[in-house]
Amino acid sequence: MDDLQTFLDKAGTDAQILTMDVPMPTAPAAAEALKVPVGCIFKSLLLTGDGKYILLVLSGEKRVDTKKAAELVGASRLKLADKDVVLEQTGYSVGSVPPVGHKSRIPVIVDQSLMDYEFGYGGGGRHECLIKIRPKEIVRLTGATIAAISL
Repeated sequence: MDDLQTFLDKAGTDAQILTMDVPMPTAPAAAEALKVPVGCIFKSLLLTGDGKYILLVLSGEKRVDTKKAAELVGASRLKLADKDVVLEQTGYSVGSVPPVGHKSRIPVIVDQSLMDYEFGYGGGGRHECLIKIRPKEIVRLTGATIAAISL
């Protein structure tokens, strides 16, 4: 989380890290803790295929269209990266991966539907933390592509 806060401070963003009293490793758990709809939770999923990595950011109520995401990155097929690869590539464990501030430079795709939100909550670097962030800031800070990648 300290690395994430440092990243946010250097980036000049209004995103904030919120620390809660309970672990929130899933979108429904985070929504329950915050008393917000699960759609306001932004999940960050690392996928891999054909030697490539891609981080997808989408609403907690959506599922990934892996075929469409694979087409966008020129991979024949994508699958969720295993927990060790997620930690190695992002610097964060599964269930706490923020949409920004990763250890490695990873291409990011933000689902088009997130752009309807003024702000939302994503992984905050630890299971008891969330980041409150605007979708447009995710795009700005990561150089993300915006595309329809959810079902």
